[in-house]
Amino acid sequence: MIILHPDHLVSATIVADSIGCQRRAVLQDRIKNTGDIGKPQVFGNIFHEVFQEAMKANQWDISSLRSLVEMVIVKHIEELYLIHMSIPEVIDYVMGKIPALISWADTFLKEKPSVSGFFSNIRQYAY
Repeated sequence: MIILHPDHLVSATIVADSIGCQRRAVLQDRIKNTGDIGKPQVFGNIFHEVFQEAMKANQWDISSLRSLVEMVIVKHIEELYLIHMSIPEVIDYVMGKIPALISWADTFLKEKPSVSGFFSNIRQYAY
């Protein structure tokens, strides 16, 4: 798989369904059926975007992440209306997950790698 535009997420299913018409994937994404949207999808997009922006800026403090969360949520305002959630509710929910992001960054994004930042291949051992 080649990623040409990493800021635009297209699922493998949509790509596979678009073999007959190359424009289909883009049209499906741009003209969304509002009945298909749910909280997991909306929150997944928000978390992905917050994580991506935090990685770009390499800023993992709580105040920077809160600013990112507020900025990203405004971009998804239409989706929030579709799932019947207010901006303050969403900010509270997303901010509740931010400590896990900070913990991940503390473990894996260090100038010098630590032992806790490495994975071992658990499949190398025969049982």
